[in-house]
Amino acid sequence: CGLGLLLGEALGSSPVAAVVPPVDLPEGFSCEIAAAPPLVRHPIMAAVGERGQLFVGDAAGTNLNKAGLEQQLPNRVLLLTDPDGDGVYDRASVFADRMTFPQGGVWLDGSLYVASPPGIWKLTDTDGDGVADQREMIVGGFEFTGNGADVHGPFLHPNGRLYWCHGRKGHEVKQRDGTLVHAGMASGIWSCKADGSDVRWHALSCADNPTEIDFTPEGEILGTVNLYYVGPRGDTIVHWLRGGVYAREDQLSAIAGLPRTLEVMPVVHNFGHVAVSGCTFYRSGALNPAWRGNLFVVHFNTQRVTRMELHPDGATYRVTEREFLKLRRPDAHLTDVLEDRDGSLLVVDTGGWFRIGCPSSLMAKPDIAGGIYRIRQTGRPDPVASWGESTAKVWKLARDGDAAGVKQLARLLSDKDRGVAHAAANALASLARPESVPALVGALSHSDLGVQLAAAHALGEMSSLGARAIRALLERLEGDMDPAVEHQVMFALLHAKQPRRLLDVLRTARHPALRRRALVIASQCPDAPLAAADVLPLFAAPDPALASTAAKVMSQHRDWMPALTARFLSRVEQDDLSPAVLSLLETTVKPWLAEGSVRELVSSLAGSAEAARQRAAWRMLASSDGIAADPRWVPPLEYALAHAAPGDLPVALEAAASLRVPELDGALKRVAEDKERPVTLRLKAMSAFLRPGSPLPPGSCQMLLDVLRDQPSLPARLEAARILATATLQREQMLQLAAVIHLLGPLELRQALKVVRSAPDAQVGNAFAIALSKTPALNTLQESEIRTLFGNLPAECYATVAPALRELAAEDDSRRRKLETLPARIVAQGRASEGRKVFEEGKGACTTCHRIGSVGNLVGPNLSTIGRIRTARDILESILFPSATIARDYEAQAIELADGESLVAVIRRSLPEALVVADASGQERTLPRARVVSIQTLPTSLMPLGLDRAVTEAELLDLVAYLQTCK
Repeated sequence: CGLGLLLGEALGSSPVAAVVPPVDLPEGFSCEIAAAPPLVRHPIMAAVGERGQLFVGDAAGTNLNKAGLEQQLPNRVLLLTDPDGDGVYDRASVFADRMTFPQGGVWLDGSLYVASPPGIWKLTDTDGDGVADQREMIVGGFEFTGNGADVHGPFLHPNGRLYWCHGRKGHEVKQRDGTLVHAGMASGIWSCKADGSDVRWHALSCADNPTEIDFTPEGEILGTVNLYYVGPRGDTIVHWLRGGVYAREDQLSAIAGLPRTLEVMPVVHNFGHVAVSGCTFYRSGALNPAWRGNLFVVHFNTQRVTRMELHPDGATYRVTEREFLKLRRPDAHLTDVLEDRDGSLLVVDTGGWFRIGCPSSLMAKPDIAGGIYRIRQTGRPDPVASWGESTAKVWKLARDGDAAGVKQLARLLSDKDRGVAHAAANALASLARPESVPALVGALSHSDLGVQLAAAHALGEMSSLGARAIRALLERLEGDMDPAVEHQVMFALLHAKQPRRLLDVLRTARHPALRRRALVIASQCPDAPLAAADVLPLFAAPDPALASTAAKVMSQHRDWMPALTARFLSRVEQDDLSPAVLSLLETTVKPWLAEGSVRELVSSLAGSAEAARQRAAWRMLASSDGIAADPRWVPPLEYALAHAAPGDLPVALEAAASLRVPELDGALKRVAEDKERPVTLRLKAMSAFLRPGSPLPPGSCQMLLDVLRDQPSLPARLEAARILATATLQREQMLQLAAVIHLLGPLELRQALKVVRSAPDAQVGNAFAIALSKTPALNTLQESEIRTLFGNLPAECYATVAPALRELAAEDDSRRRKLETLPARIVAQGRASEGRKVFEEGKGACTTCHRIGSVGNLVGPNLSTIGRIRTARDILESILFPSATIARDYEAQAIELADGESLVAVIRRSLPEALVVADASGQERTLPRARVVSIQTLPTSLMPLGLDRAVTEAELLDLVAYLQTCK
């Protein structure tokens, strides 16, 4: 207590005069320093108290691992106060010292709840001296490493429960009585009651680091997530659905054994590589009434705060991203944003200390302090009702939880205000009272998908469900569904644990979609009497989705493999396997290639004289990494490497690369050295006989460099870059690669640059930095990616490329400012008649890919009705940032043909024997499948960046105005 007061006195003076760094804000807004040293030095995340005080997790500026954090307990929670109410905090005291890594908090009923590994703490100041004299970890068991992907929060849901985030570090979480809740590696969202009881996982994930969450007035949970996607990295906003298991293909082991409903769960928005951190829904409207319900998100890497406009999209949401704040301070790292009681925004900058988990810091800079900034509007708008005020009565009923309240909530399910009905269903989910089930069953057919979603959620929380509710849930699974509702209904049936009813549906239902979903659920019920005999007949189902699901379920059962192989081995011998069945077999047996019966089946397929069966065998073997090769596989594969048709050779090469047996090296080298073959196939053969970790032979290295220097084929260039990135290069070979970096396009550049991480010294690092600063493709990389690449090299290496990055960042900022300012000018100044001329005369090359009426080509989407479905801002964003959103079915494909020709095109139609494609010139071509060697989906649009520079600003305004009239 005394120590806390002494510290409080030491920190208690007003901050020294601090200068606000240069900052970009919309007109009419100001930025001021709310707290700076000595009050705070490295603030992390913050929470507003009931009397306007601010609780701040403050770091000591040391980068420590778990052991160091546990030993030193270096960090603390500060209490900041503003006695004169001017918005600048005047005093600070240490509310709680000796914390591991406090990241967030919430004030509730006289206590501060803080997430600090390994759990959630309740900190209480019982004597009013500003220091927490009572500490209790109410929930624990969350692992941490010190890189920040730990526990964040907690956050108070309107239902009264505490929710928090945890990264993919591992957990073993128990109830207060010691009962295990869950143990595993998944990241996710968790909750408990305020006393630490009734701990639950709300949703789990493979993503690296869910950072923060907030709640809609209806009770839905949205939040920011780092590294949700990889290859390329994507940081996202996720709608966290109850029971959702959010997959990432490279980390599926983290969710092994968890009940999954959908293979792909809804994601609201993908930012790309920005390292999102804190977020908050804006409620008061004091800055701008139109912003109520916008989600403000801070970007750790790019010193930005974005304002995300939220729009309903079925049962979930989509957002429009708008620039709000850009801090012109390269060593700033924004970690949190929150709304103060007066409606101003507080933005937290932790400074330059963080290194362990920072994707963009080359070194720790603890001398660079952070601060807290307050964003105000210079002129106050008229007061308006807060966002979601109409649902406040709903959540009070939920928190009270009495029988009369439950009845009232059930009646509110039919309220004319759909937001109230939606909130009422989620409120009933938090209570899980059986008397509400009949009303919830009725709400499953509500006209609003959000109400349906919440009703299914509530039914899934019930301890048991009767026959009527089960029947209603099953009926809801017939036919097409909104994916979010589909998940929630399936989770409710999973939780109901009535596997025999599901098996009855599987065996007798007429609707293929219902049978498919029942199979998914039944296969994950622990006590379901599901057998191979129930699933194998579904391989012949007329509905492809049902047959595919049967194969995936079959693949989860090692003990079913003998039954599967017994059924299909005889059909191999009888020449009775269609391409569709072969594809299903591939899916089923891939996990079990070490099993004797499966090896027998693969051997039979490999030894077949029929090419389709051999291809199936090679595809199976291509997924067999780490599996010992069966001697029976080698002779037919060696023969295929020498004699397979050009269209079949790629998969045979992939099988050989996976098996990596010396007996195939001779055949692989002959393919690699055969100059009559397409370069891509030669490179695949080279990759197959090179052993991981072994030096790259000089001749092979020269061939790869020649491909990057001279070869126009994009698939070949990608393969060459991939081999170089995975090989062990000598110092001289690295310098040779650096010499061709400036020739690389964006896709192969990203691969080749992986070599920089193993550069042995500053000379090699500088060679790459100089080359990188000259490549036009540099604008496709994030600054943080480049910082990470050069992170283990002397700072001078990154400094060499930094000026080019700053120039590109300025161009990007210019485009972002255009995106905010030009839409209003389009309305005022855009001339549709002139814009039509811009389009039809081919300025900006629009007609190369797009058609309006009879003018232009159809490589990209037809724009004849674009004004009906897209706003002016949407259209402008597609021009300024063409790869940010790529229309479904218009993804660019890199296609390699058997004669060595390569092209980048969009697939127009996929026929059994051919692909109909449109290339970048608009020419339509039919490619026989037998000629297609490889197809690779590209992450970038065919529409190049910088088309806005091909027209004047006035022409751009006119063009978008014209496109808006196309309805």
